[in-house]
Amino acid sequence: MFIPVSDRSPGRPGVVITSGGGGRGHDHLVTDSAAERGTNGRRKRKAAPSANFLQIIRHADRAPIHEFTSPESAKLFPRGLGELTSEGLSHATQQGAAFRQYYTKQGLLTDKMKSNEIYIRSSPKRRVLMSASAFSAAFTGTRTRMPPIFTTANDEDEKVLTVHESLQYNCKTRAHHVTAPLNSARESSNFCTSLGEIVCENERVGTPFFPSIYPFAQVLARHNISDQPLCNSTLLKEQFVKEYPDCTNYTYSIVEAAISEIHATGAKLDSALEKCARGDGPKIQFKALSAKAGVDADFDIERAREVIGPLMSIVSKNVDDAVKSDTIEGMKEDAPVRIYYTHDHVILAVAQALGIISEFDGRKPEFSSAIAIETWSSSEGFDIKIVMKNGLDSPFKSVAKFRFLDFKTRITPYTEVDQNGIQWDEQVKKVYTLVQFGKDTGSESTFSPTIPRLRTTSDKGQSLTYEILLVALMVLGVVGVLVKRRNTYTRMY
Repeated sequence: MFIPVSDRSPGRPGVVITSGGGGRGHDHLVTDSAAERGTNGRRKRKAAPSANFLQIIRHADRAPIHEFTSPESAKLFPRGLGELTSEGLSHATQQGAAFRQYYTKQGLLTDKMKSNEIYIRSSPKRRVLMSASAFSAAFTGTRTRMPPIFTTANDEDEKVLTVHESLQYNCKTRAHHVTAPLNSARESSNFCTSLGEIVCENERVGTPFFPSIYPFAQVLARHNISDQPLCNSTLLKEQFVKEYPDCTNYTYSIVEAAISEIHATGAKLDSALEKCARGDGPKIQFKALSAKAGVDADFDIERAREVIGPLMSIVSKNVDDAVKSDTIEGMKEDAPVRIYYTHDHVILAVAQALGIISEFDGRKPEFSSAIAIETWSSSEGFDIKIVMKNGLDSPFKSVAKFRFLDFKTRITPYTEVDQNGIQWDEQVKKVYTLVQFGKDTGSESTFSPTIPRLRTTSDKGQSLTYEILLVALMVLGVVGVLVKRRNTYTRMY
């Protein structure tokens, strides 16, 4: 049962947001009735709210991925294609400060928190790692040593926060395993032929109702592309561009580049291209991302599960662990605060799984967009609350609320079928260090004065380095705000 946000359950204050170790296995489903009782059969109540929460965040502003719109524009991005910009560093820092203020006001984040109480995991892409570092610097505050940022060696090793083109989705024949609940398994196949019927996947029983040959071919056909299925989405992206008159004179790559460039201080685009980038461009990107992730109009449950199955399994376990820690005496969570830094198509797929994709209004997620999943404890049990902040300039918005079991039912179709194959948090060992962050930011002169301090490896030195880093990031954020307010084209680096 979905509970409107306005229907808040009464009860003791405090948010228990998804937490837990993300550890191996998933054999400890917690029911509402079990969550209501402690080990002695009575509900265990805490004197103070718990500070537990999970955030899934897109990286901050970056350069275009494939090409620049002009040689002049290229000069604005000295780190190169696909890399984080100085504006991106500033915005990630400001977003971290906004989240710190938001949860501090609720009494859930304090300066007494230790670095090991905050777990951060990031996609191995450099722009994502840098965003996670800048966000974390402001989020944790100067009195808490910056926690390590865990990642994998490269894209090939990352199985949760980075998604690749899927040959299985694009090019191969497979059947849609769309199934019905037990009491409906023998009903008409019409029950499950609608791709939007999430209930068809809830029980994962029965047999497939219908074949789906070349699933991506169906996507192409819906957009009047009759060619043989491609192992990439090039034709489809170009078709999306043609659907919008203000953008039809440009390639998808140029549209994507223009959308990135308009966020850079000093950028000057052709007026027609800027109109496309600010108007229909984000709609085109939304369609392309949706097709890639198997969501929205191009919904495909198996593709969506390929994109976020492992992540949603980790989320599901974290919710279970948060509930158990609140109801079972002696149960302790590994890290009560968890942050996952990722990419736009993952954000969209998570929004689909949570039933809030309409909040993007048919436009691509903004840089630094974030989704928080919270578990509220009340006298009636546990409610899962979804909070969204679509980029730096958007406010925090409560967009959905579920009862505990209803939330589990909602996301189960999107969790990984083979739980043993999931890359759980505890398996990710590589750490993105402050030294590496210093090297990465050093490619623009704004941060070069801090690099020598970033080479200190002792705890005391790291704490001092961290404070210097935070001050530098905050200064950059203030400069960025002042530059924008004055509406000048002064470069920040």
